[in-house]
Amino acid sequence: MIAIHNFDNAAEFVTKVAADHLSLPYSEKEFYSPLDALQKYFRQELGKELPLAKEIIELHRNRNRVQHGGTVPSIDTVQRFKDATEQFFSEIVTTIFKVSYEEIYLSMLVENDELKSKILEAEKALEQGQYQECVRLCDGAFIVATFDIGDIVSKAGVLTAYWGAGTELRNLIEEEFIQETYGNTDYGGLANEIGKALLQLGQASTSMQFLDEYRVGFLRHRELIDSLSNLSEKELSSGAQASLDFVTNIILKWQEEGLLRTNSS
Repeated sequence: MIAIHNFDNAAEFVTKVAADHLSLPYSEKEFYSPLDALQKYFRQELGKELPLAKEIIELHRNRNRVQHGGTVPSIDTVQRFKDATEQFFSEIVTTIFKVSYEEIYLSMLVENDELKSKILEAEKALEQGQYQECVRLCDGAFIVATFDIGDIVSKAGVLTAYWGAGTELRNLIEEEFIQETYGNTDYGGLANEIGKALLQLGQASTSMQFLDEYRVGFLRHRELIDSLSNLSEKELSSGAQASLDFVTNIILKWQEEGLLRTNSS
């Protein structure tokens, strides 16, 4: 039942996006309106019928039966509309957007070229069954996003200083103050180490806020990194997908929030 809904949503989404891209007029309130507009475009501009349009209409009818009548589709029905939706989607993105269906990756949404390249490598590794490599590539992308392109730790330090750090804390993490106050005493080395530890503690505690709803995803990713050599093929497969989802989503989140540089330079 969920699959039928997902297929219908995918078909509707790509149809509307294509119609908008071509500036075709249609009614937002009528499901079949953008499909009709796209069918007309294919006939008049391309000289052919929109492939599988009748199947997409039948898919929507099945979706209505599932949603409003509680009908449970058979496995054969699900497979039928899976194939139809995939072919319909592929035809539109290839014909209208000039992009091969096989080359569509979520990494295309990442604006920073270095991060996009790293996520794409991880996506391809997952496709090829190289699960450990996929996880390692995801971890590399996350590290670069956190410490380089996003510099999340330094931004966390700014938050710590602004919202919670009083004069005492600022003094104890300031190297100049430590040297002037404790540099010529027996406690100079200890004061320097304590200052660094306090700075790291403040940054670490504030950095977690940048994860928001992805905290659990981060923990699972780190657990996976630490146990790669002890997992079965099935566990590696699901773990690699989870890591890829986490890293891609957190990078897109930080990108939307303006925390990442668009370019690596």
